[in-house]
Amino acid sequence: MISDRGTWTPESDPHKGYAKGHLDFDLHREKLHGRWHLVRMRPREGERHENWLLIKGKDEEARGPRDRDILEEKPRSVATGRSMEEIAAGKEKTSSAKAAARPVPAKPQDNSKAKAQSKQKIQKPVTRPLGRPSESKD
Repeated sequence: MISDRGTWTPESDPHKGYAKGHLDFDLHREKLHGRWHLVRMRPREGERHENWLLIKGKDEEARGPRDRDILEEKPRSVATGRSMEEIAAGKEKTSSAKAAARPVPAKPQDNSKAKAQSKQKIQKPVTRPLGRPSESKD
């Protein structure tokens, strides 16, 4: 299942962050948005793989403890619109799948702060497809 898709914008050099074991970035996806932290855990004896924690940053996109879980709110594949049960049963995409798989428009944001900052020096954000930072430099 393709649970989500979109881009990410690193806060700083993603190669250095990956080497250090702590990446700070913004997600611009169909389901997940806002500031996130990817933190490498210390290895335990006998572990063969690195373990990482994905932690939601505290921002306007953060959900409260009583808010509905994103997996309950949007459980379907963004590619096909099917649930895990439908995929396991081998069901094909339905006509309603196209509507379910469409990107959800971002909620309107207060742009007053952004407008005030627009008079300052503006840097265009760098967006990258999701995945491990590439070995080559831009």
